[in-house]
Amino acid sequence: MTMERRQFQGYNCDLIALQEYIEIYFAGKGFRVTNFHKGTVYLTQIRKNELGSKSIFIKIVGIPTRFEVSMGLGETIKNINRSPSSFDRIPFSVKLILGELRLEGDFWNFFATQAQLNRNTFGLQKRVISRSHPVQREREIVREIEIVFCRYCGAKNVARRTSCLQCGGNLH
Repeated sequence: MTMERRQFQGYNCDLIALQEYIEIYFAGKGFRVTNFHKGTVYLTQIRKNELGSKSIFIKIVGIPTRFEVSMGLGETIKNINRSPSSFDRIPFSVKLILGELRLEGDFWNFFATQAQLNRNTFGLQKRVISRSHPVQREREIVREIEIVFCRYCGAKNVARRTSCLQCGGNLH
């Protein structure tokens, strides 16, 4: 598992929504998740009891049109003012404790898909659309991520969401 940083330019993504998707992803894999946000830094800390005082970190730094995402392993923190170290020196036994040797690769596939799905979403105001003209509800699976189309505005949403990111409408 090597440390990797990825640059995303020209995406214009809502970084808070991306951080929320990271939280959903790791919570679904049995991790405890804590999010921090300060200025242009969005830090997600994920933990399992088996890691002891260590946590895995996902850090998004930047603005909606240009941001960098990196992963790291370090001591569990209580605030955003400490930076995680890298994945470079994780012992094999810790990788086994994490439950997946492909944790980092699987995460990058997931995140790249979410960044693409959320392209040009920053700054869009949620619209209130009359419930009298619902849009046909459909489902599609993209890289094993179930997507639900909002019945009010037609926007794509992750199926685990209860309300639409675009218009705020109920998805269920």
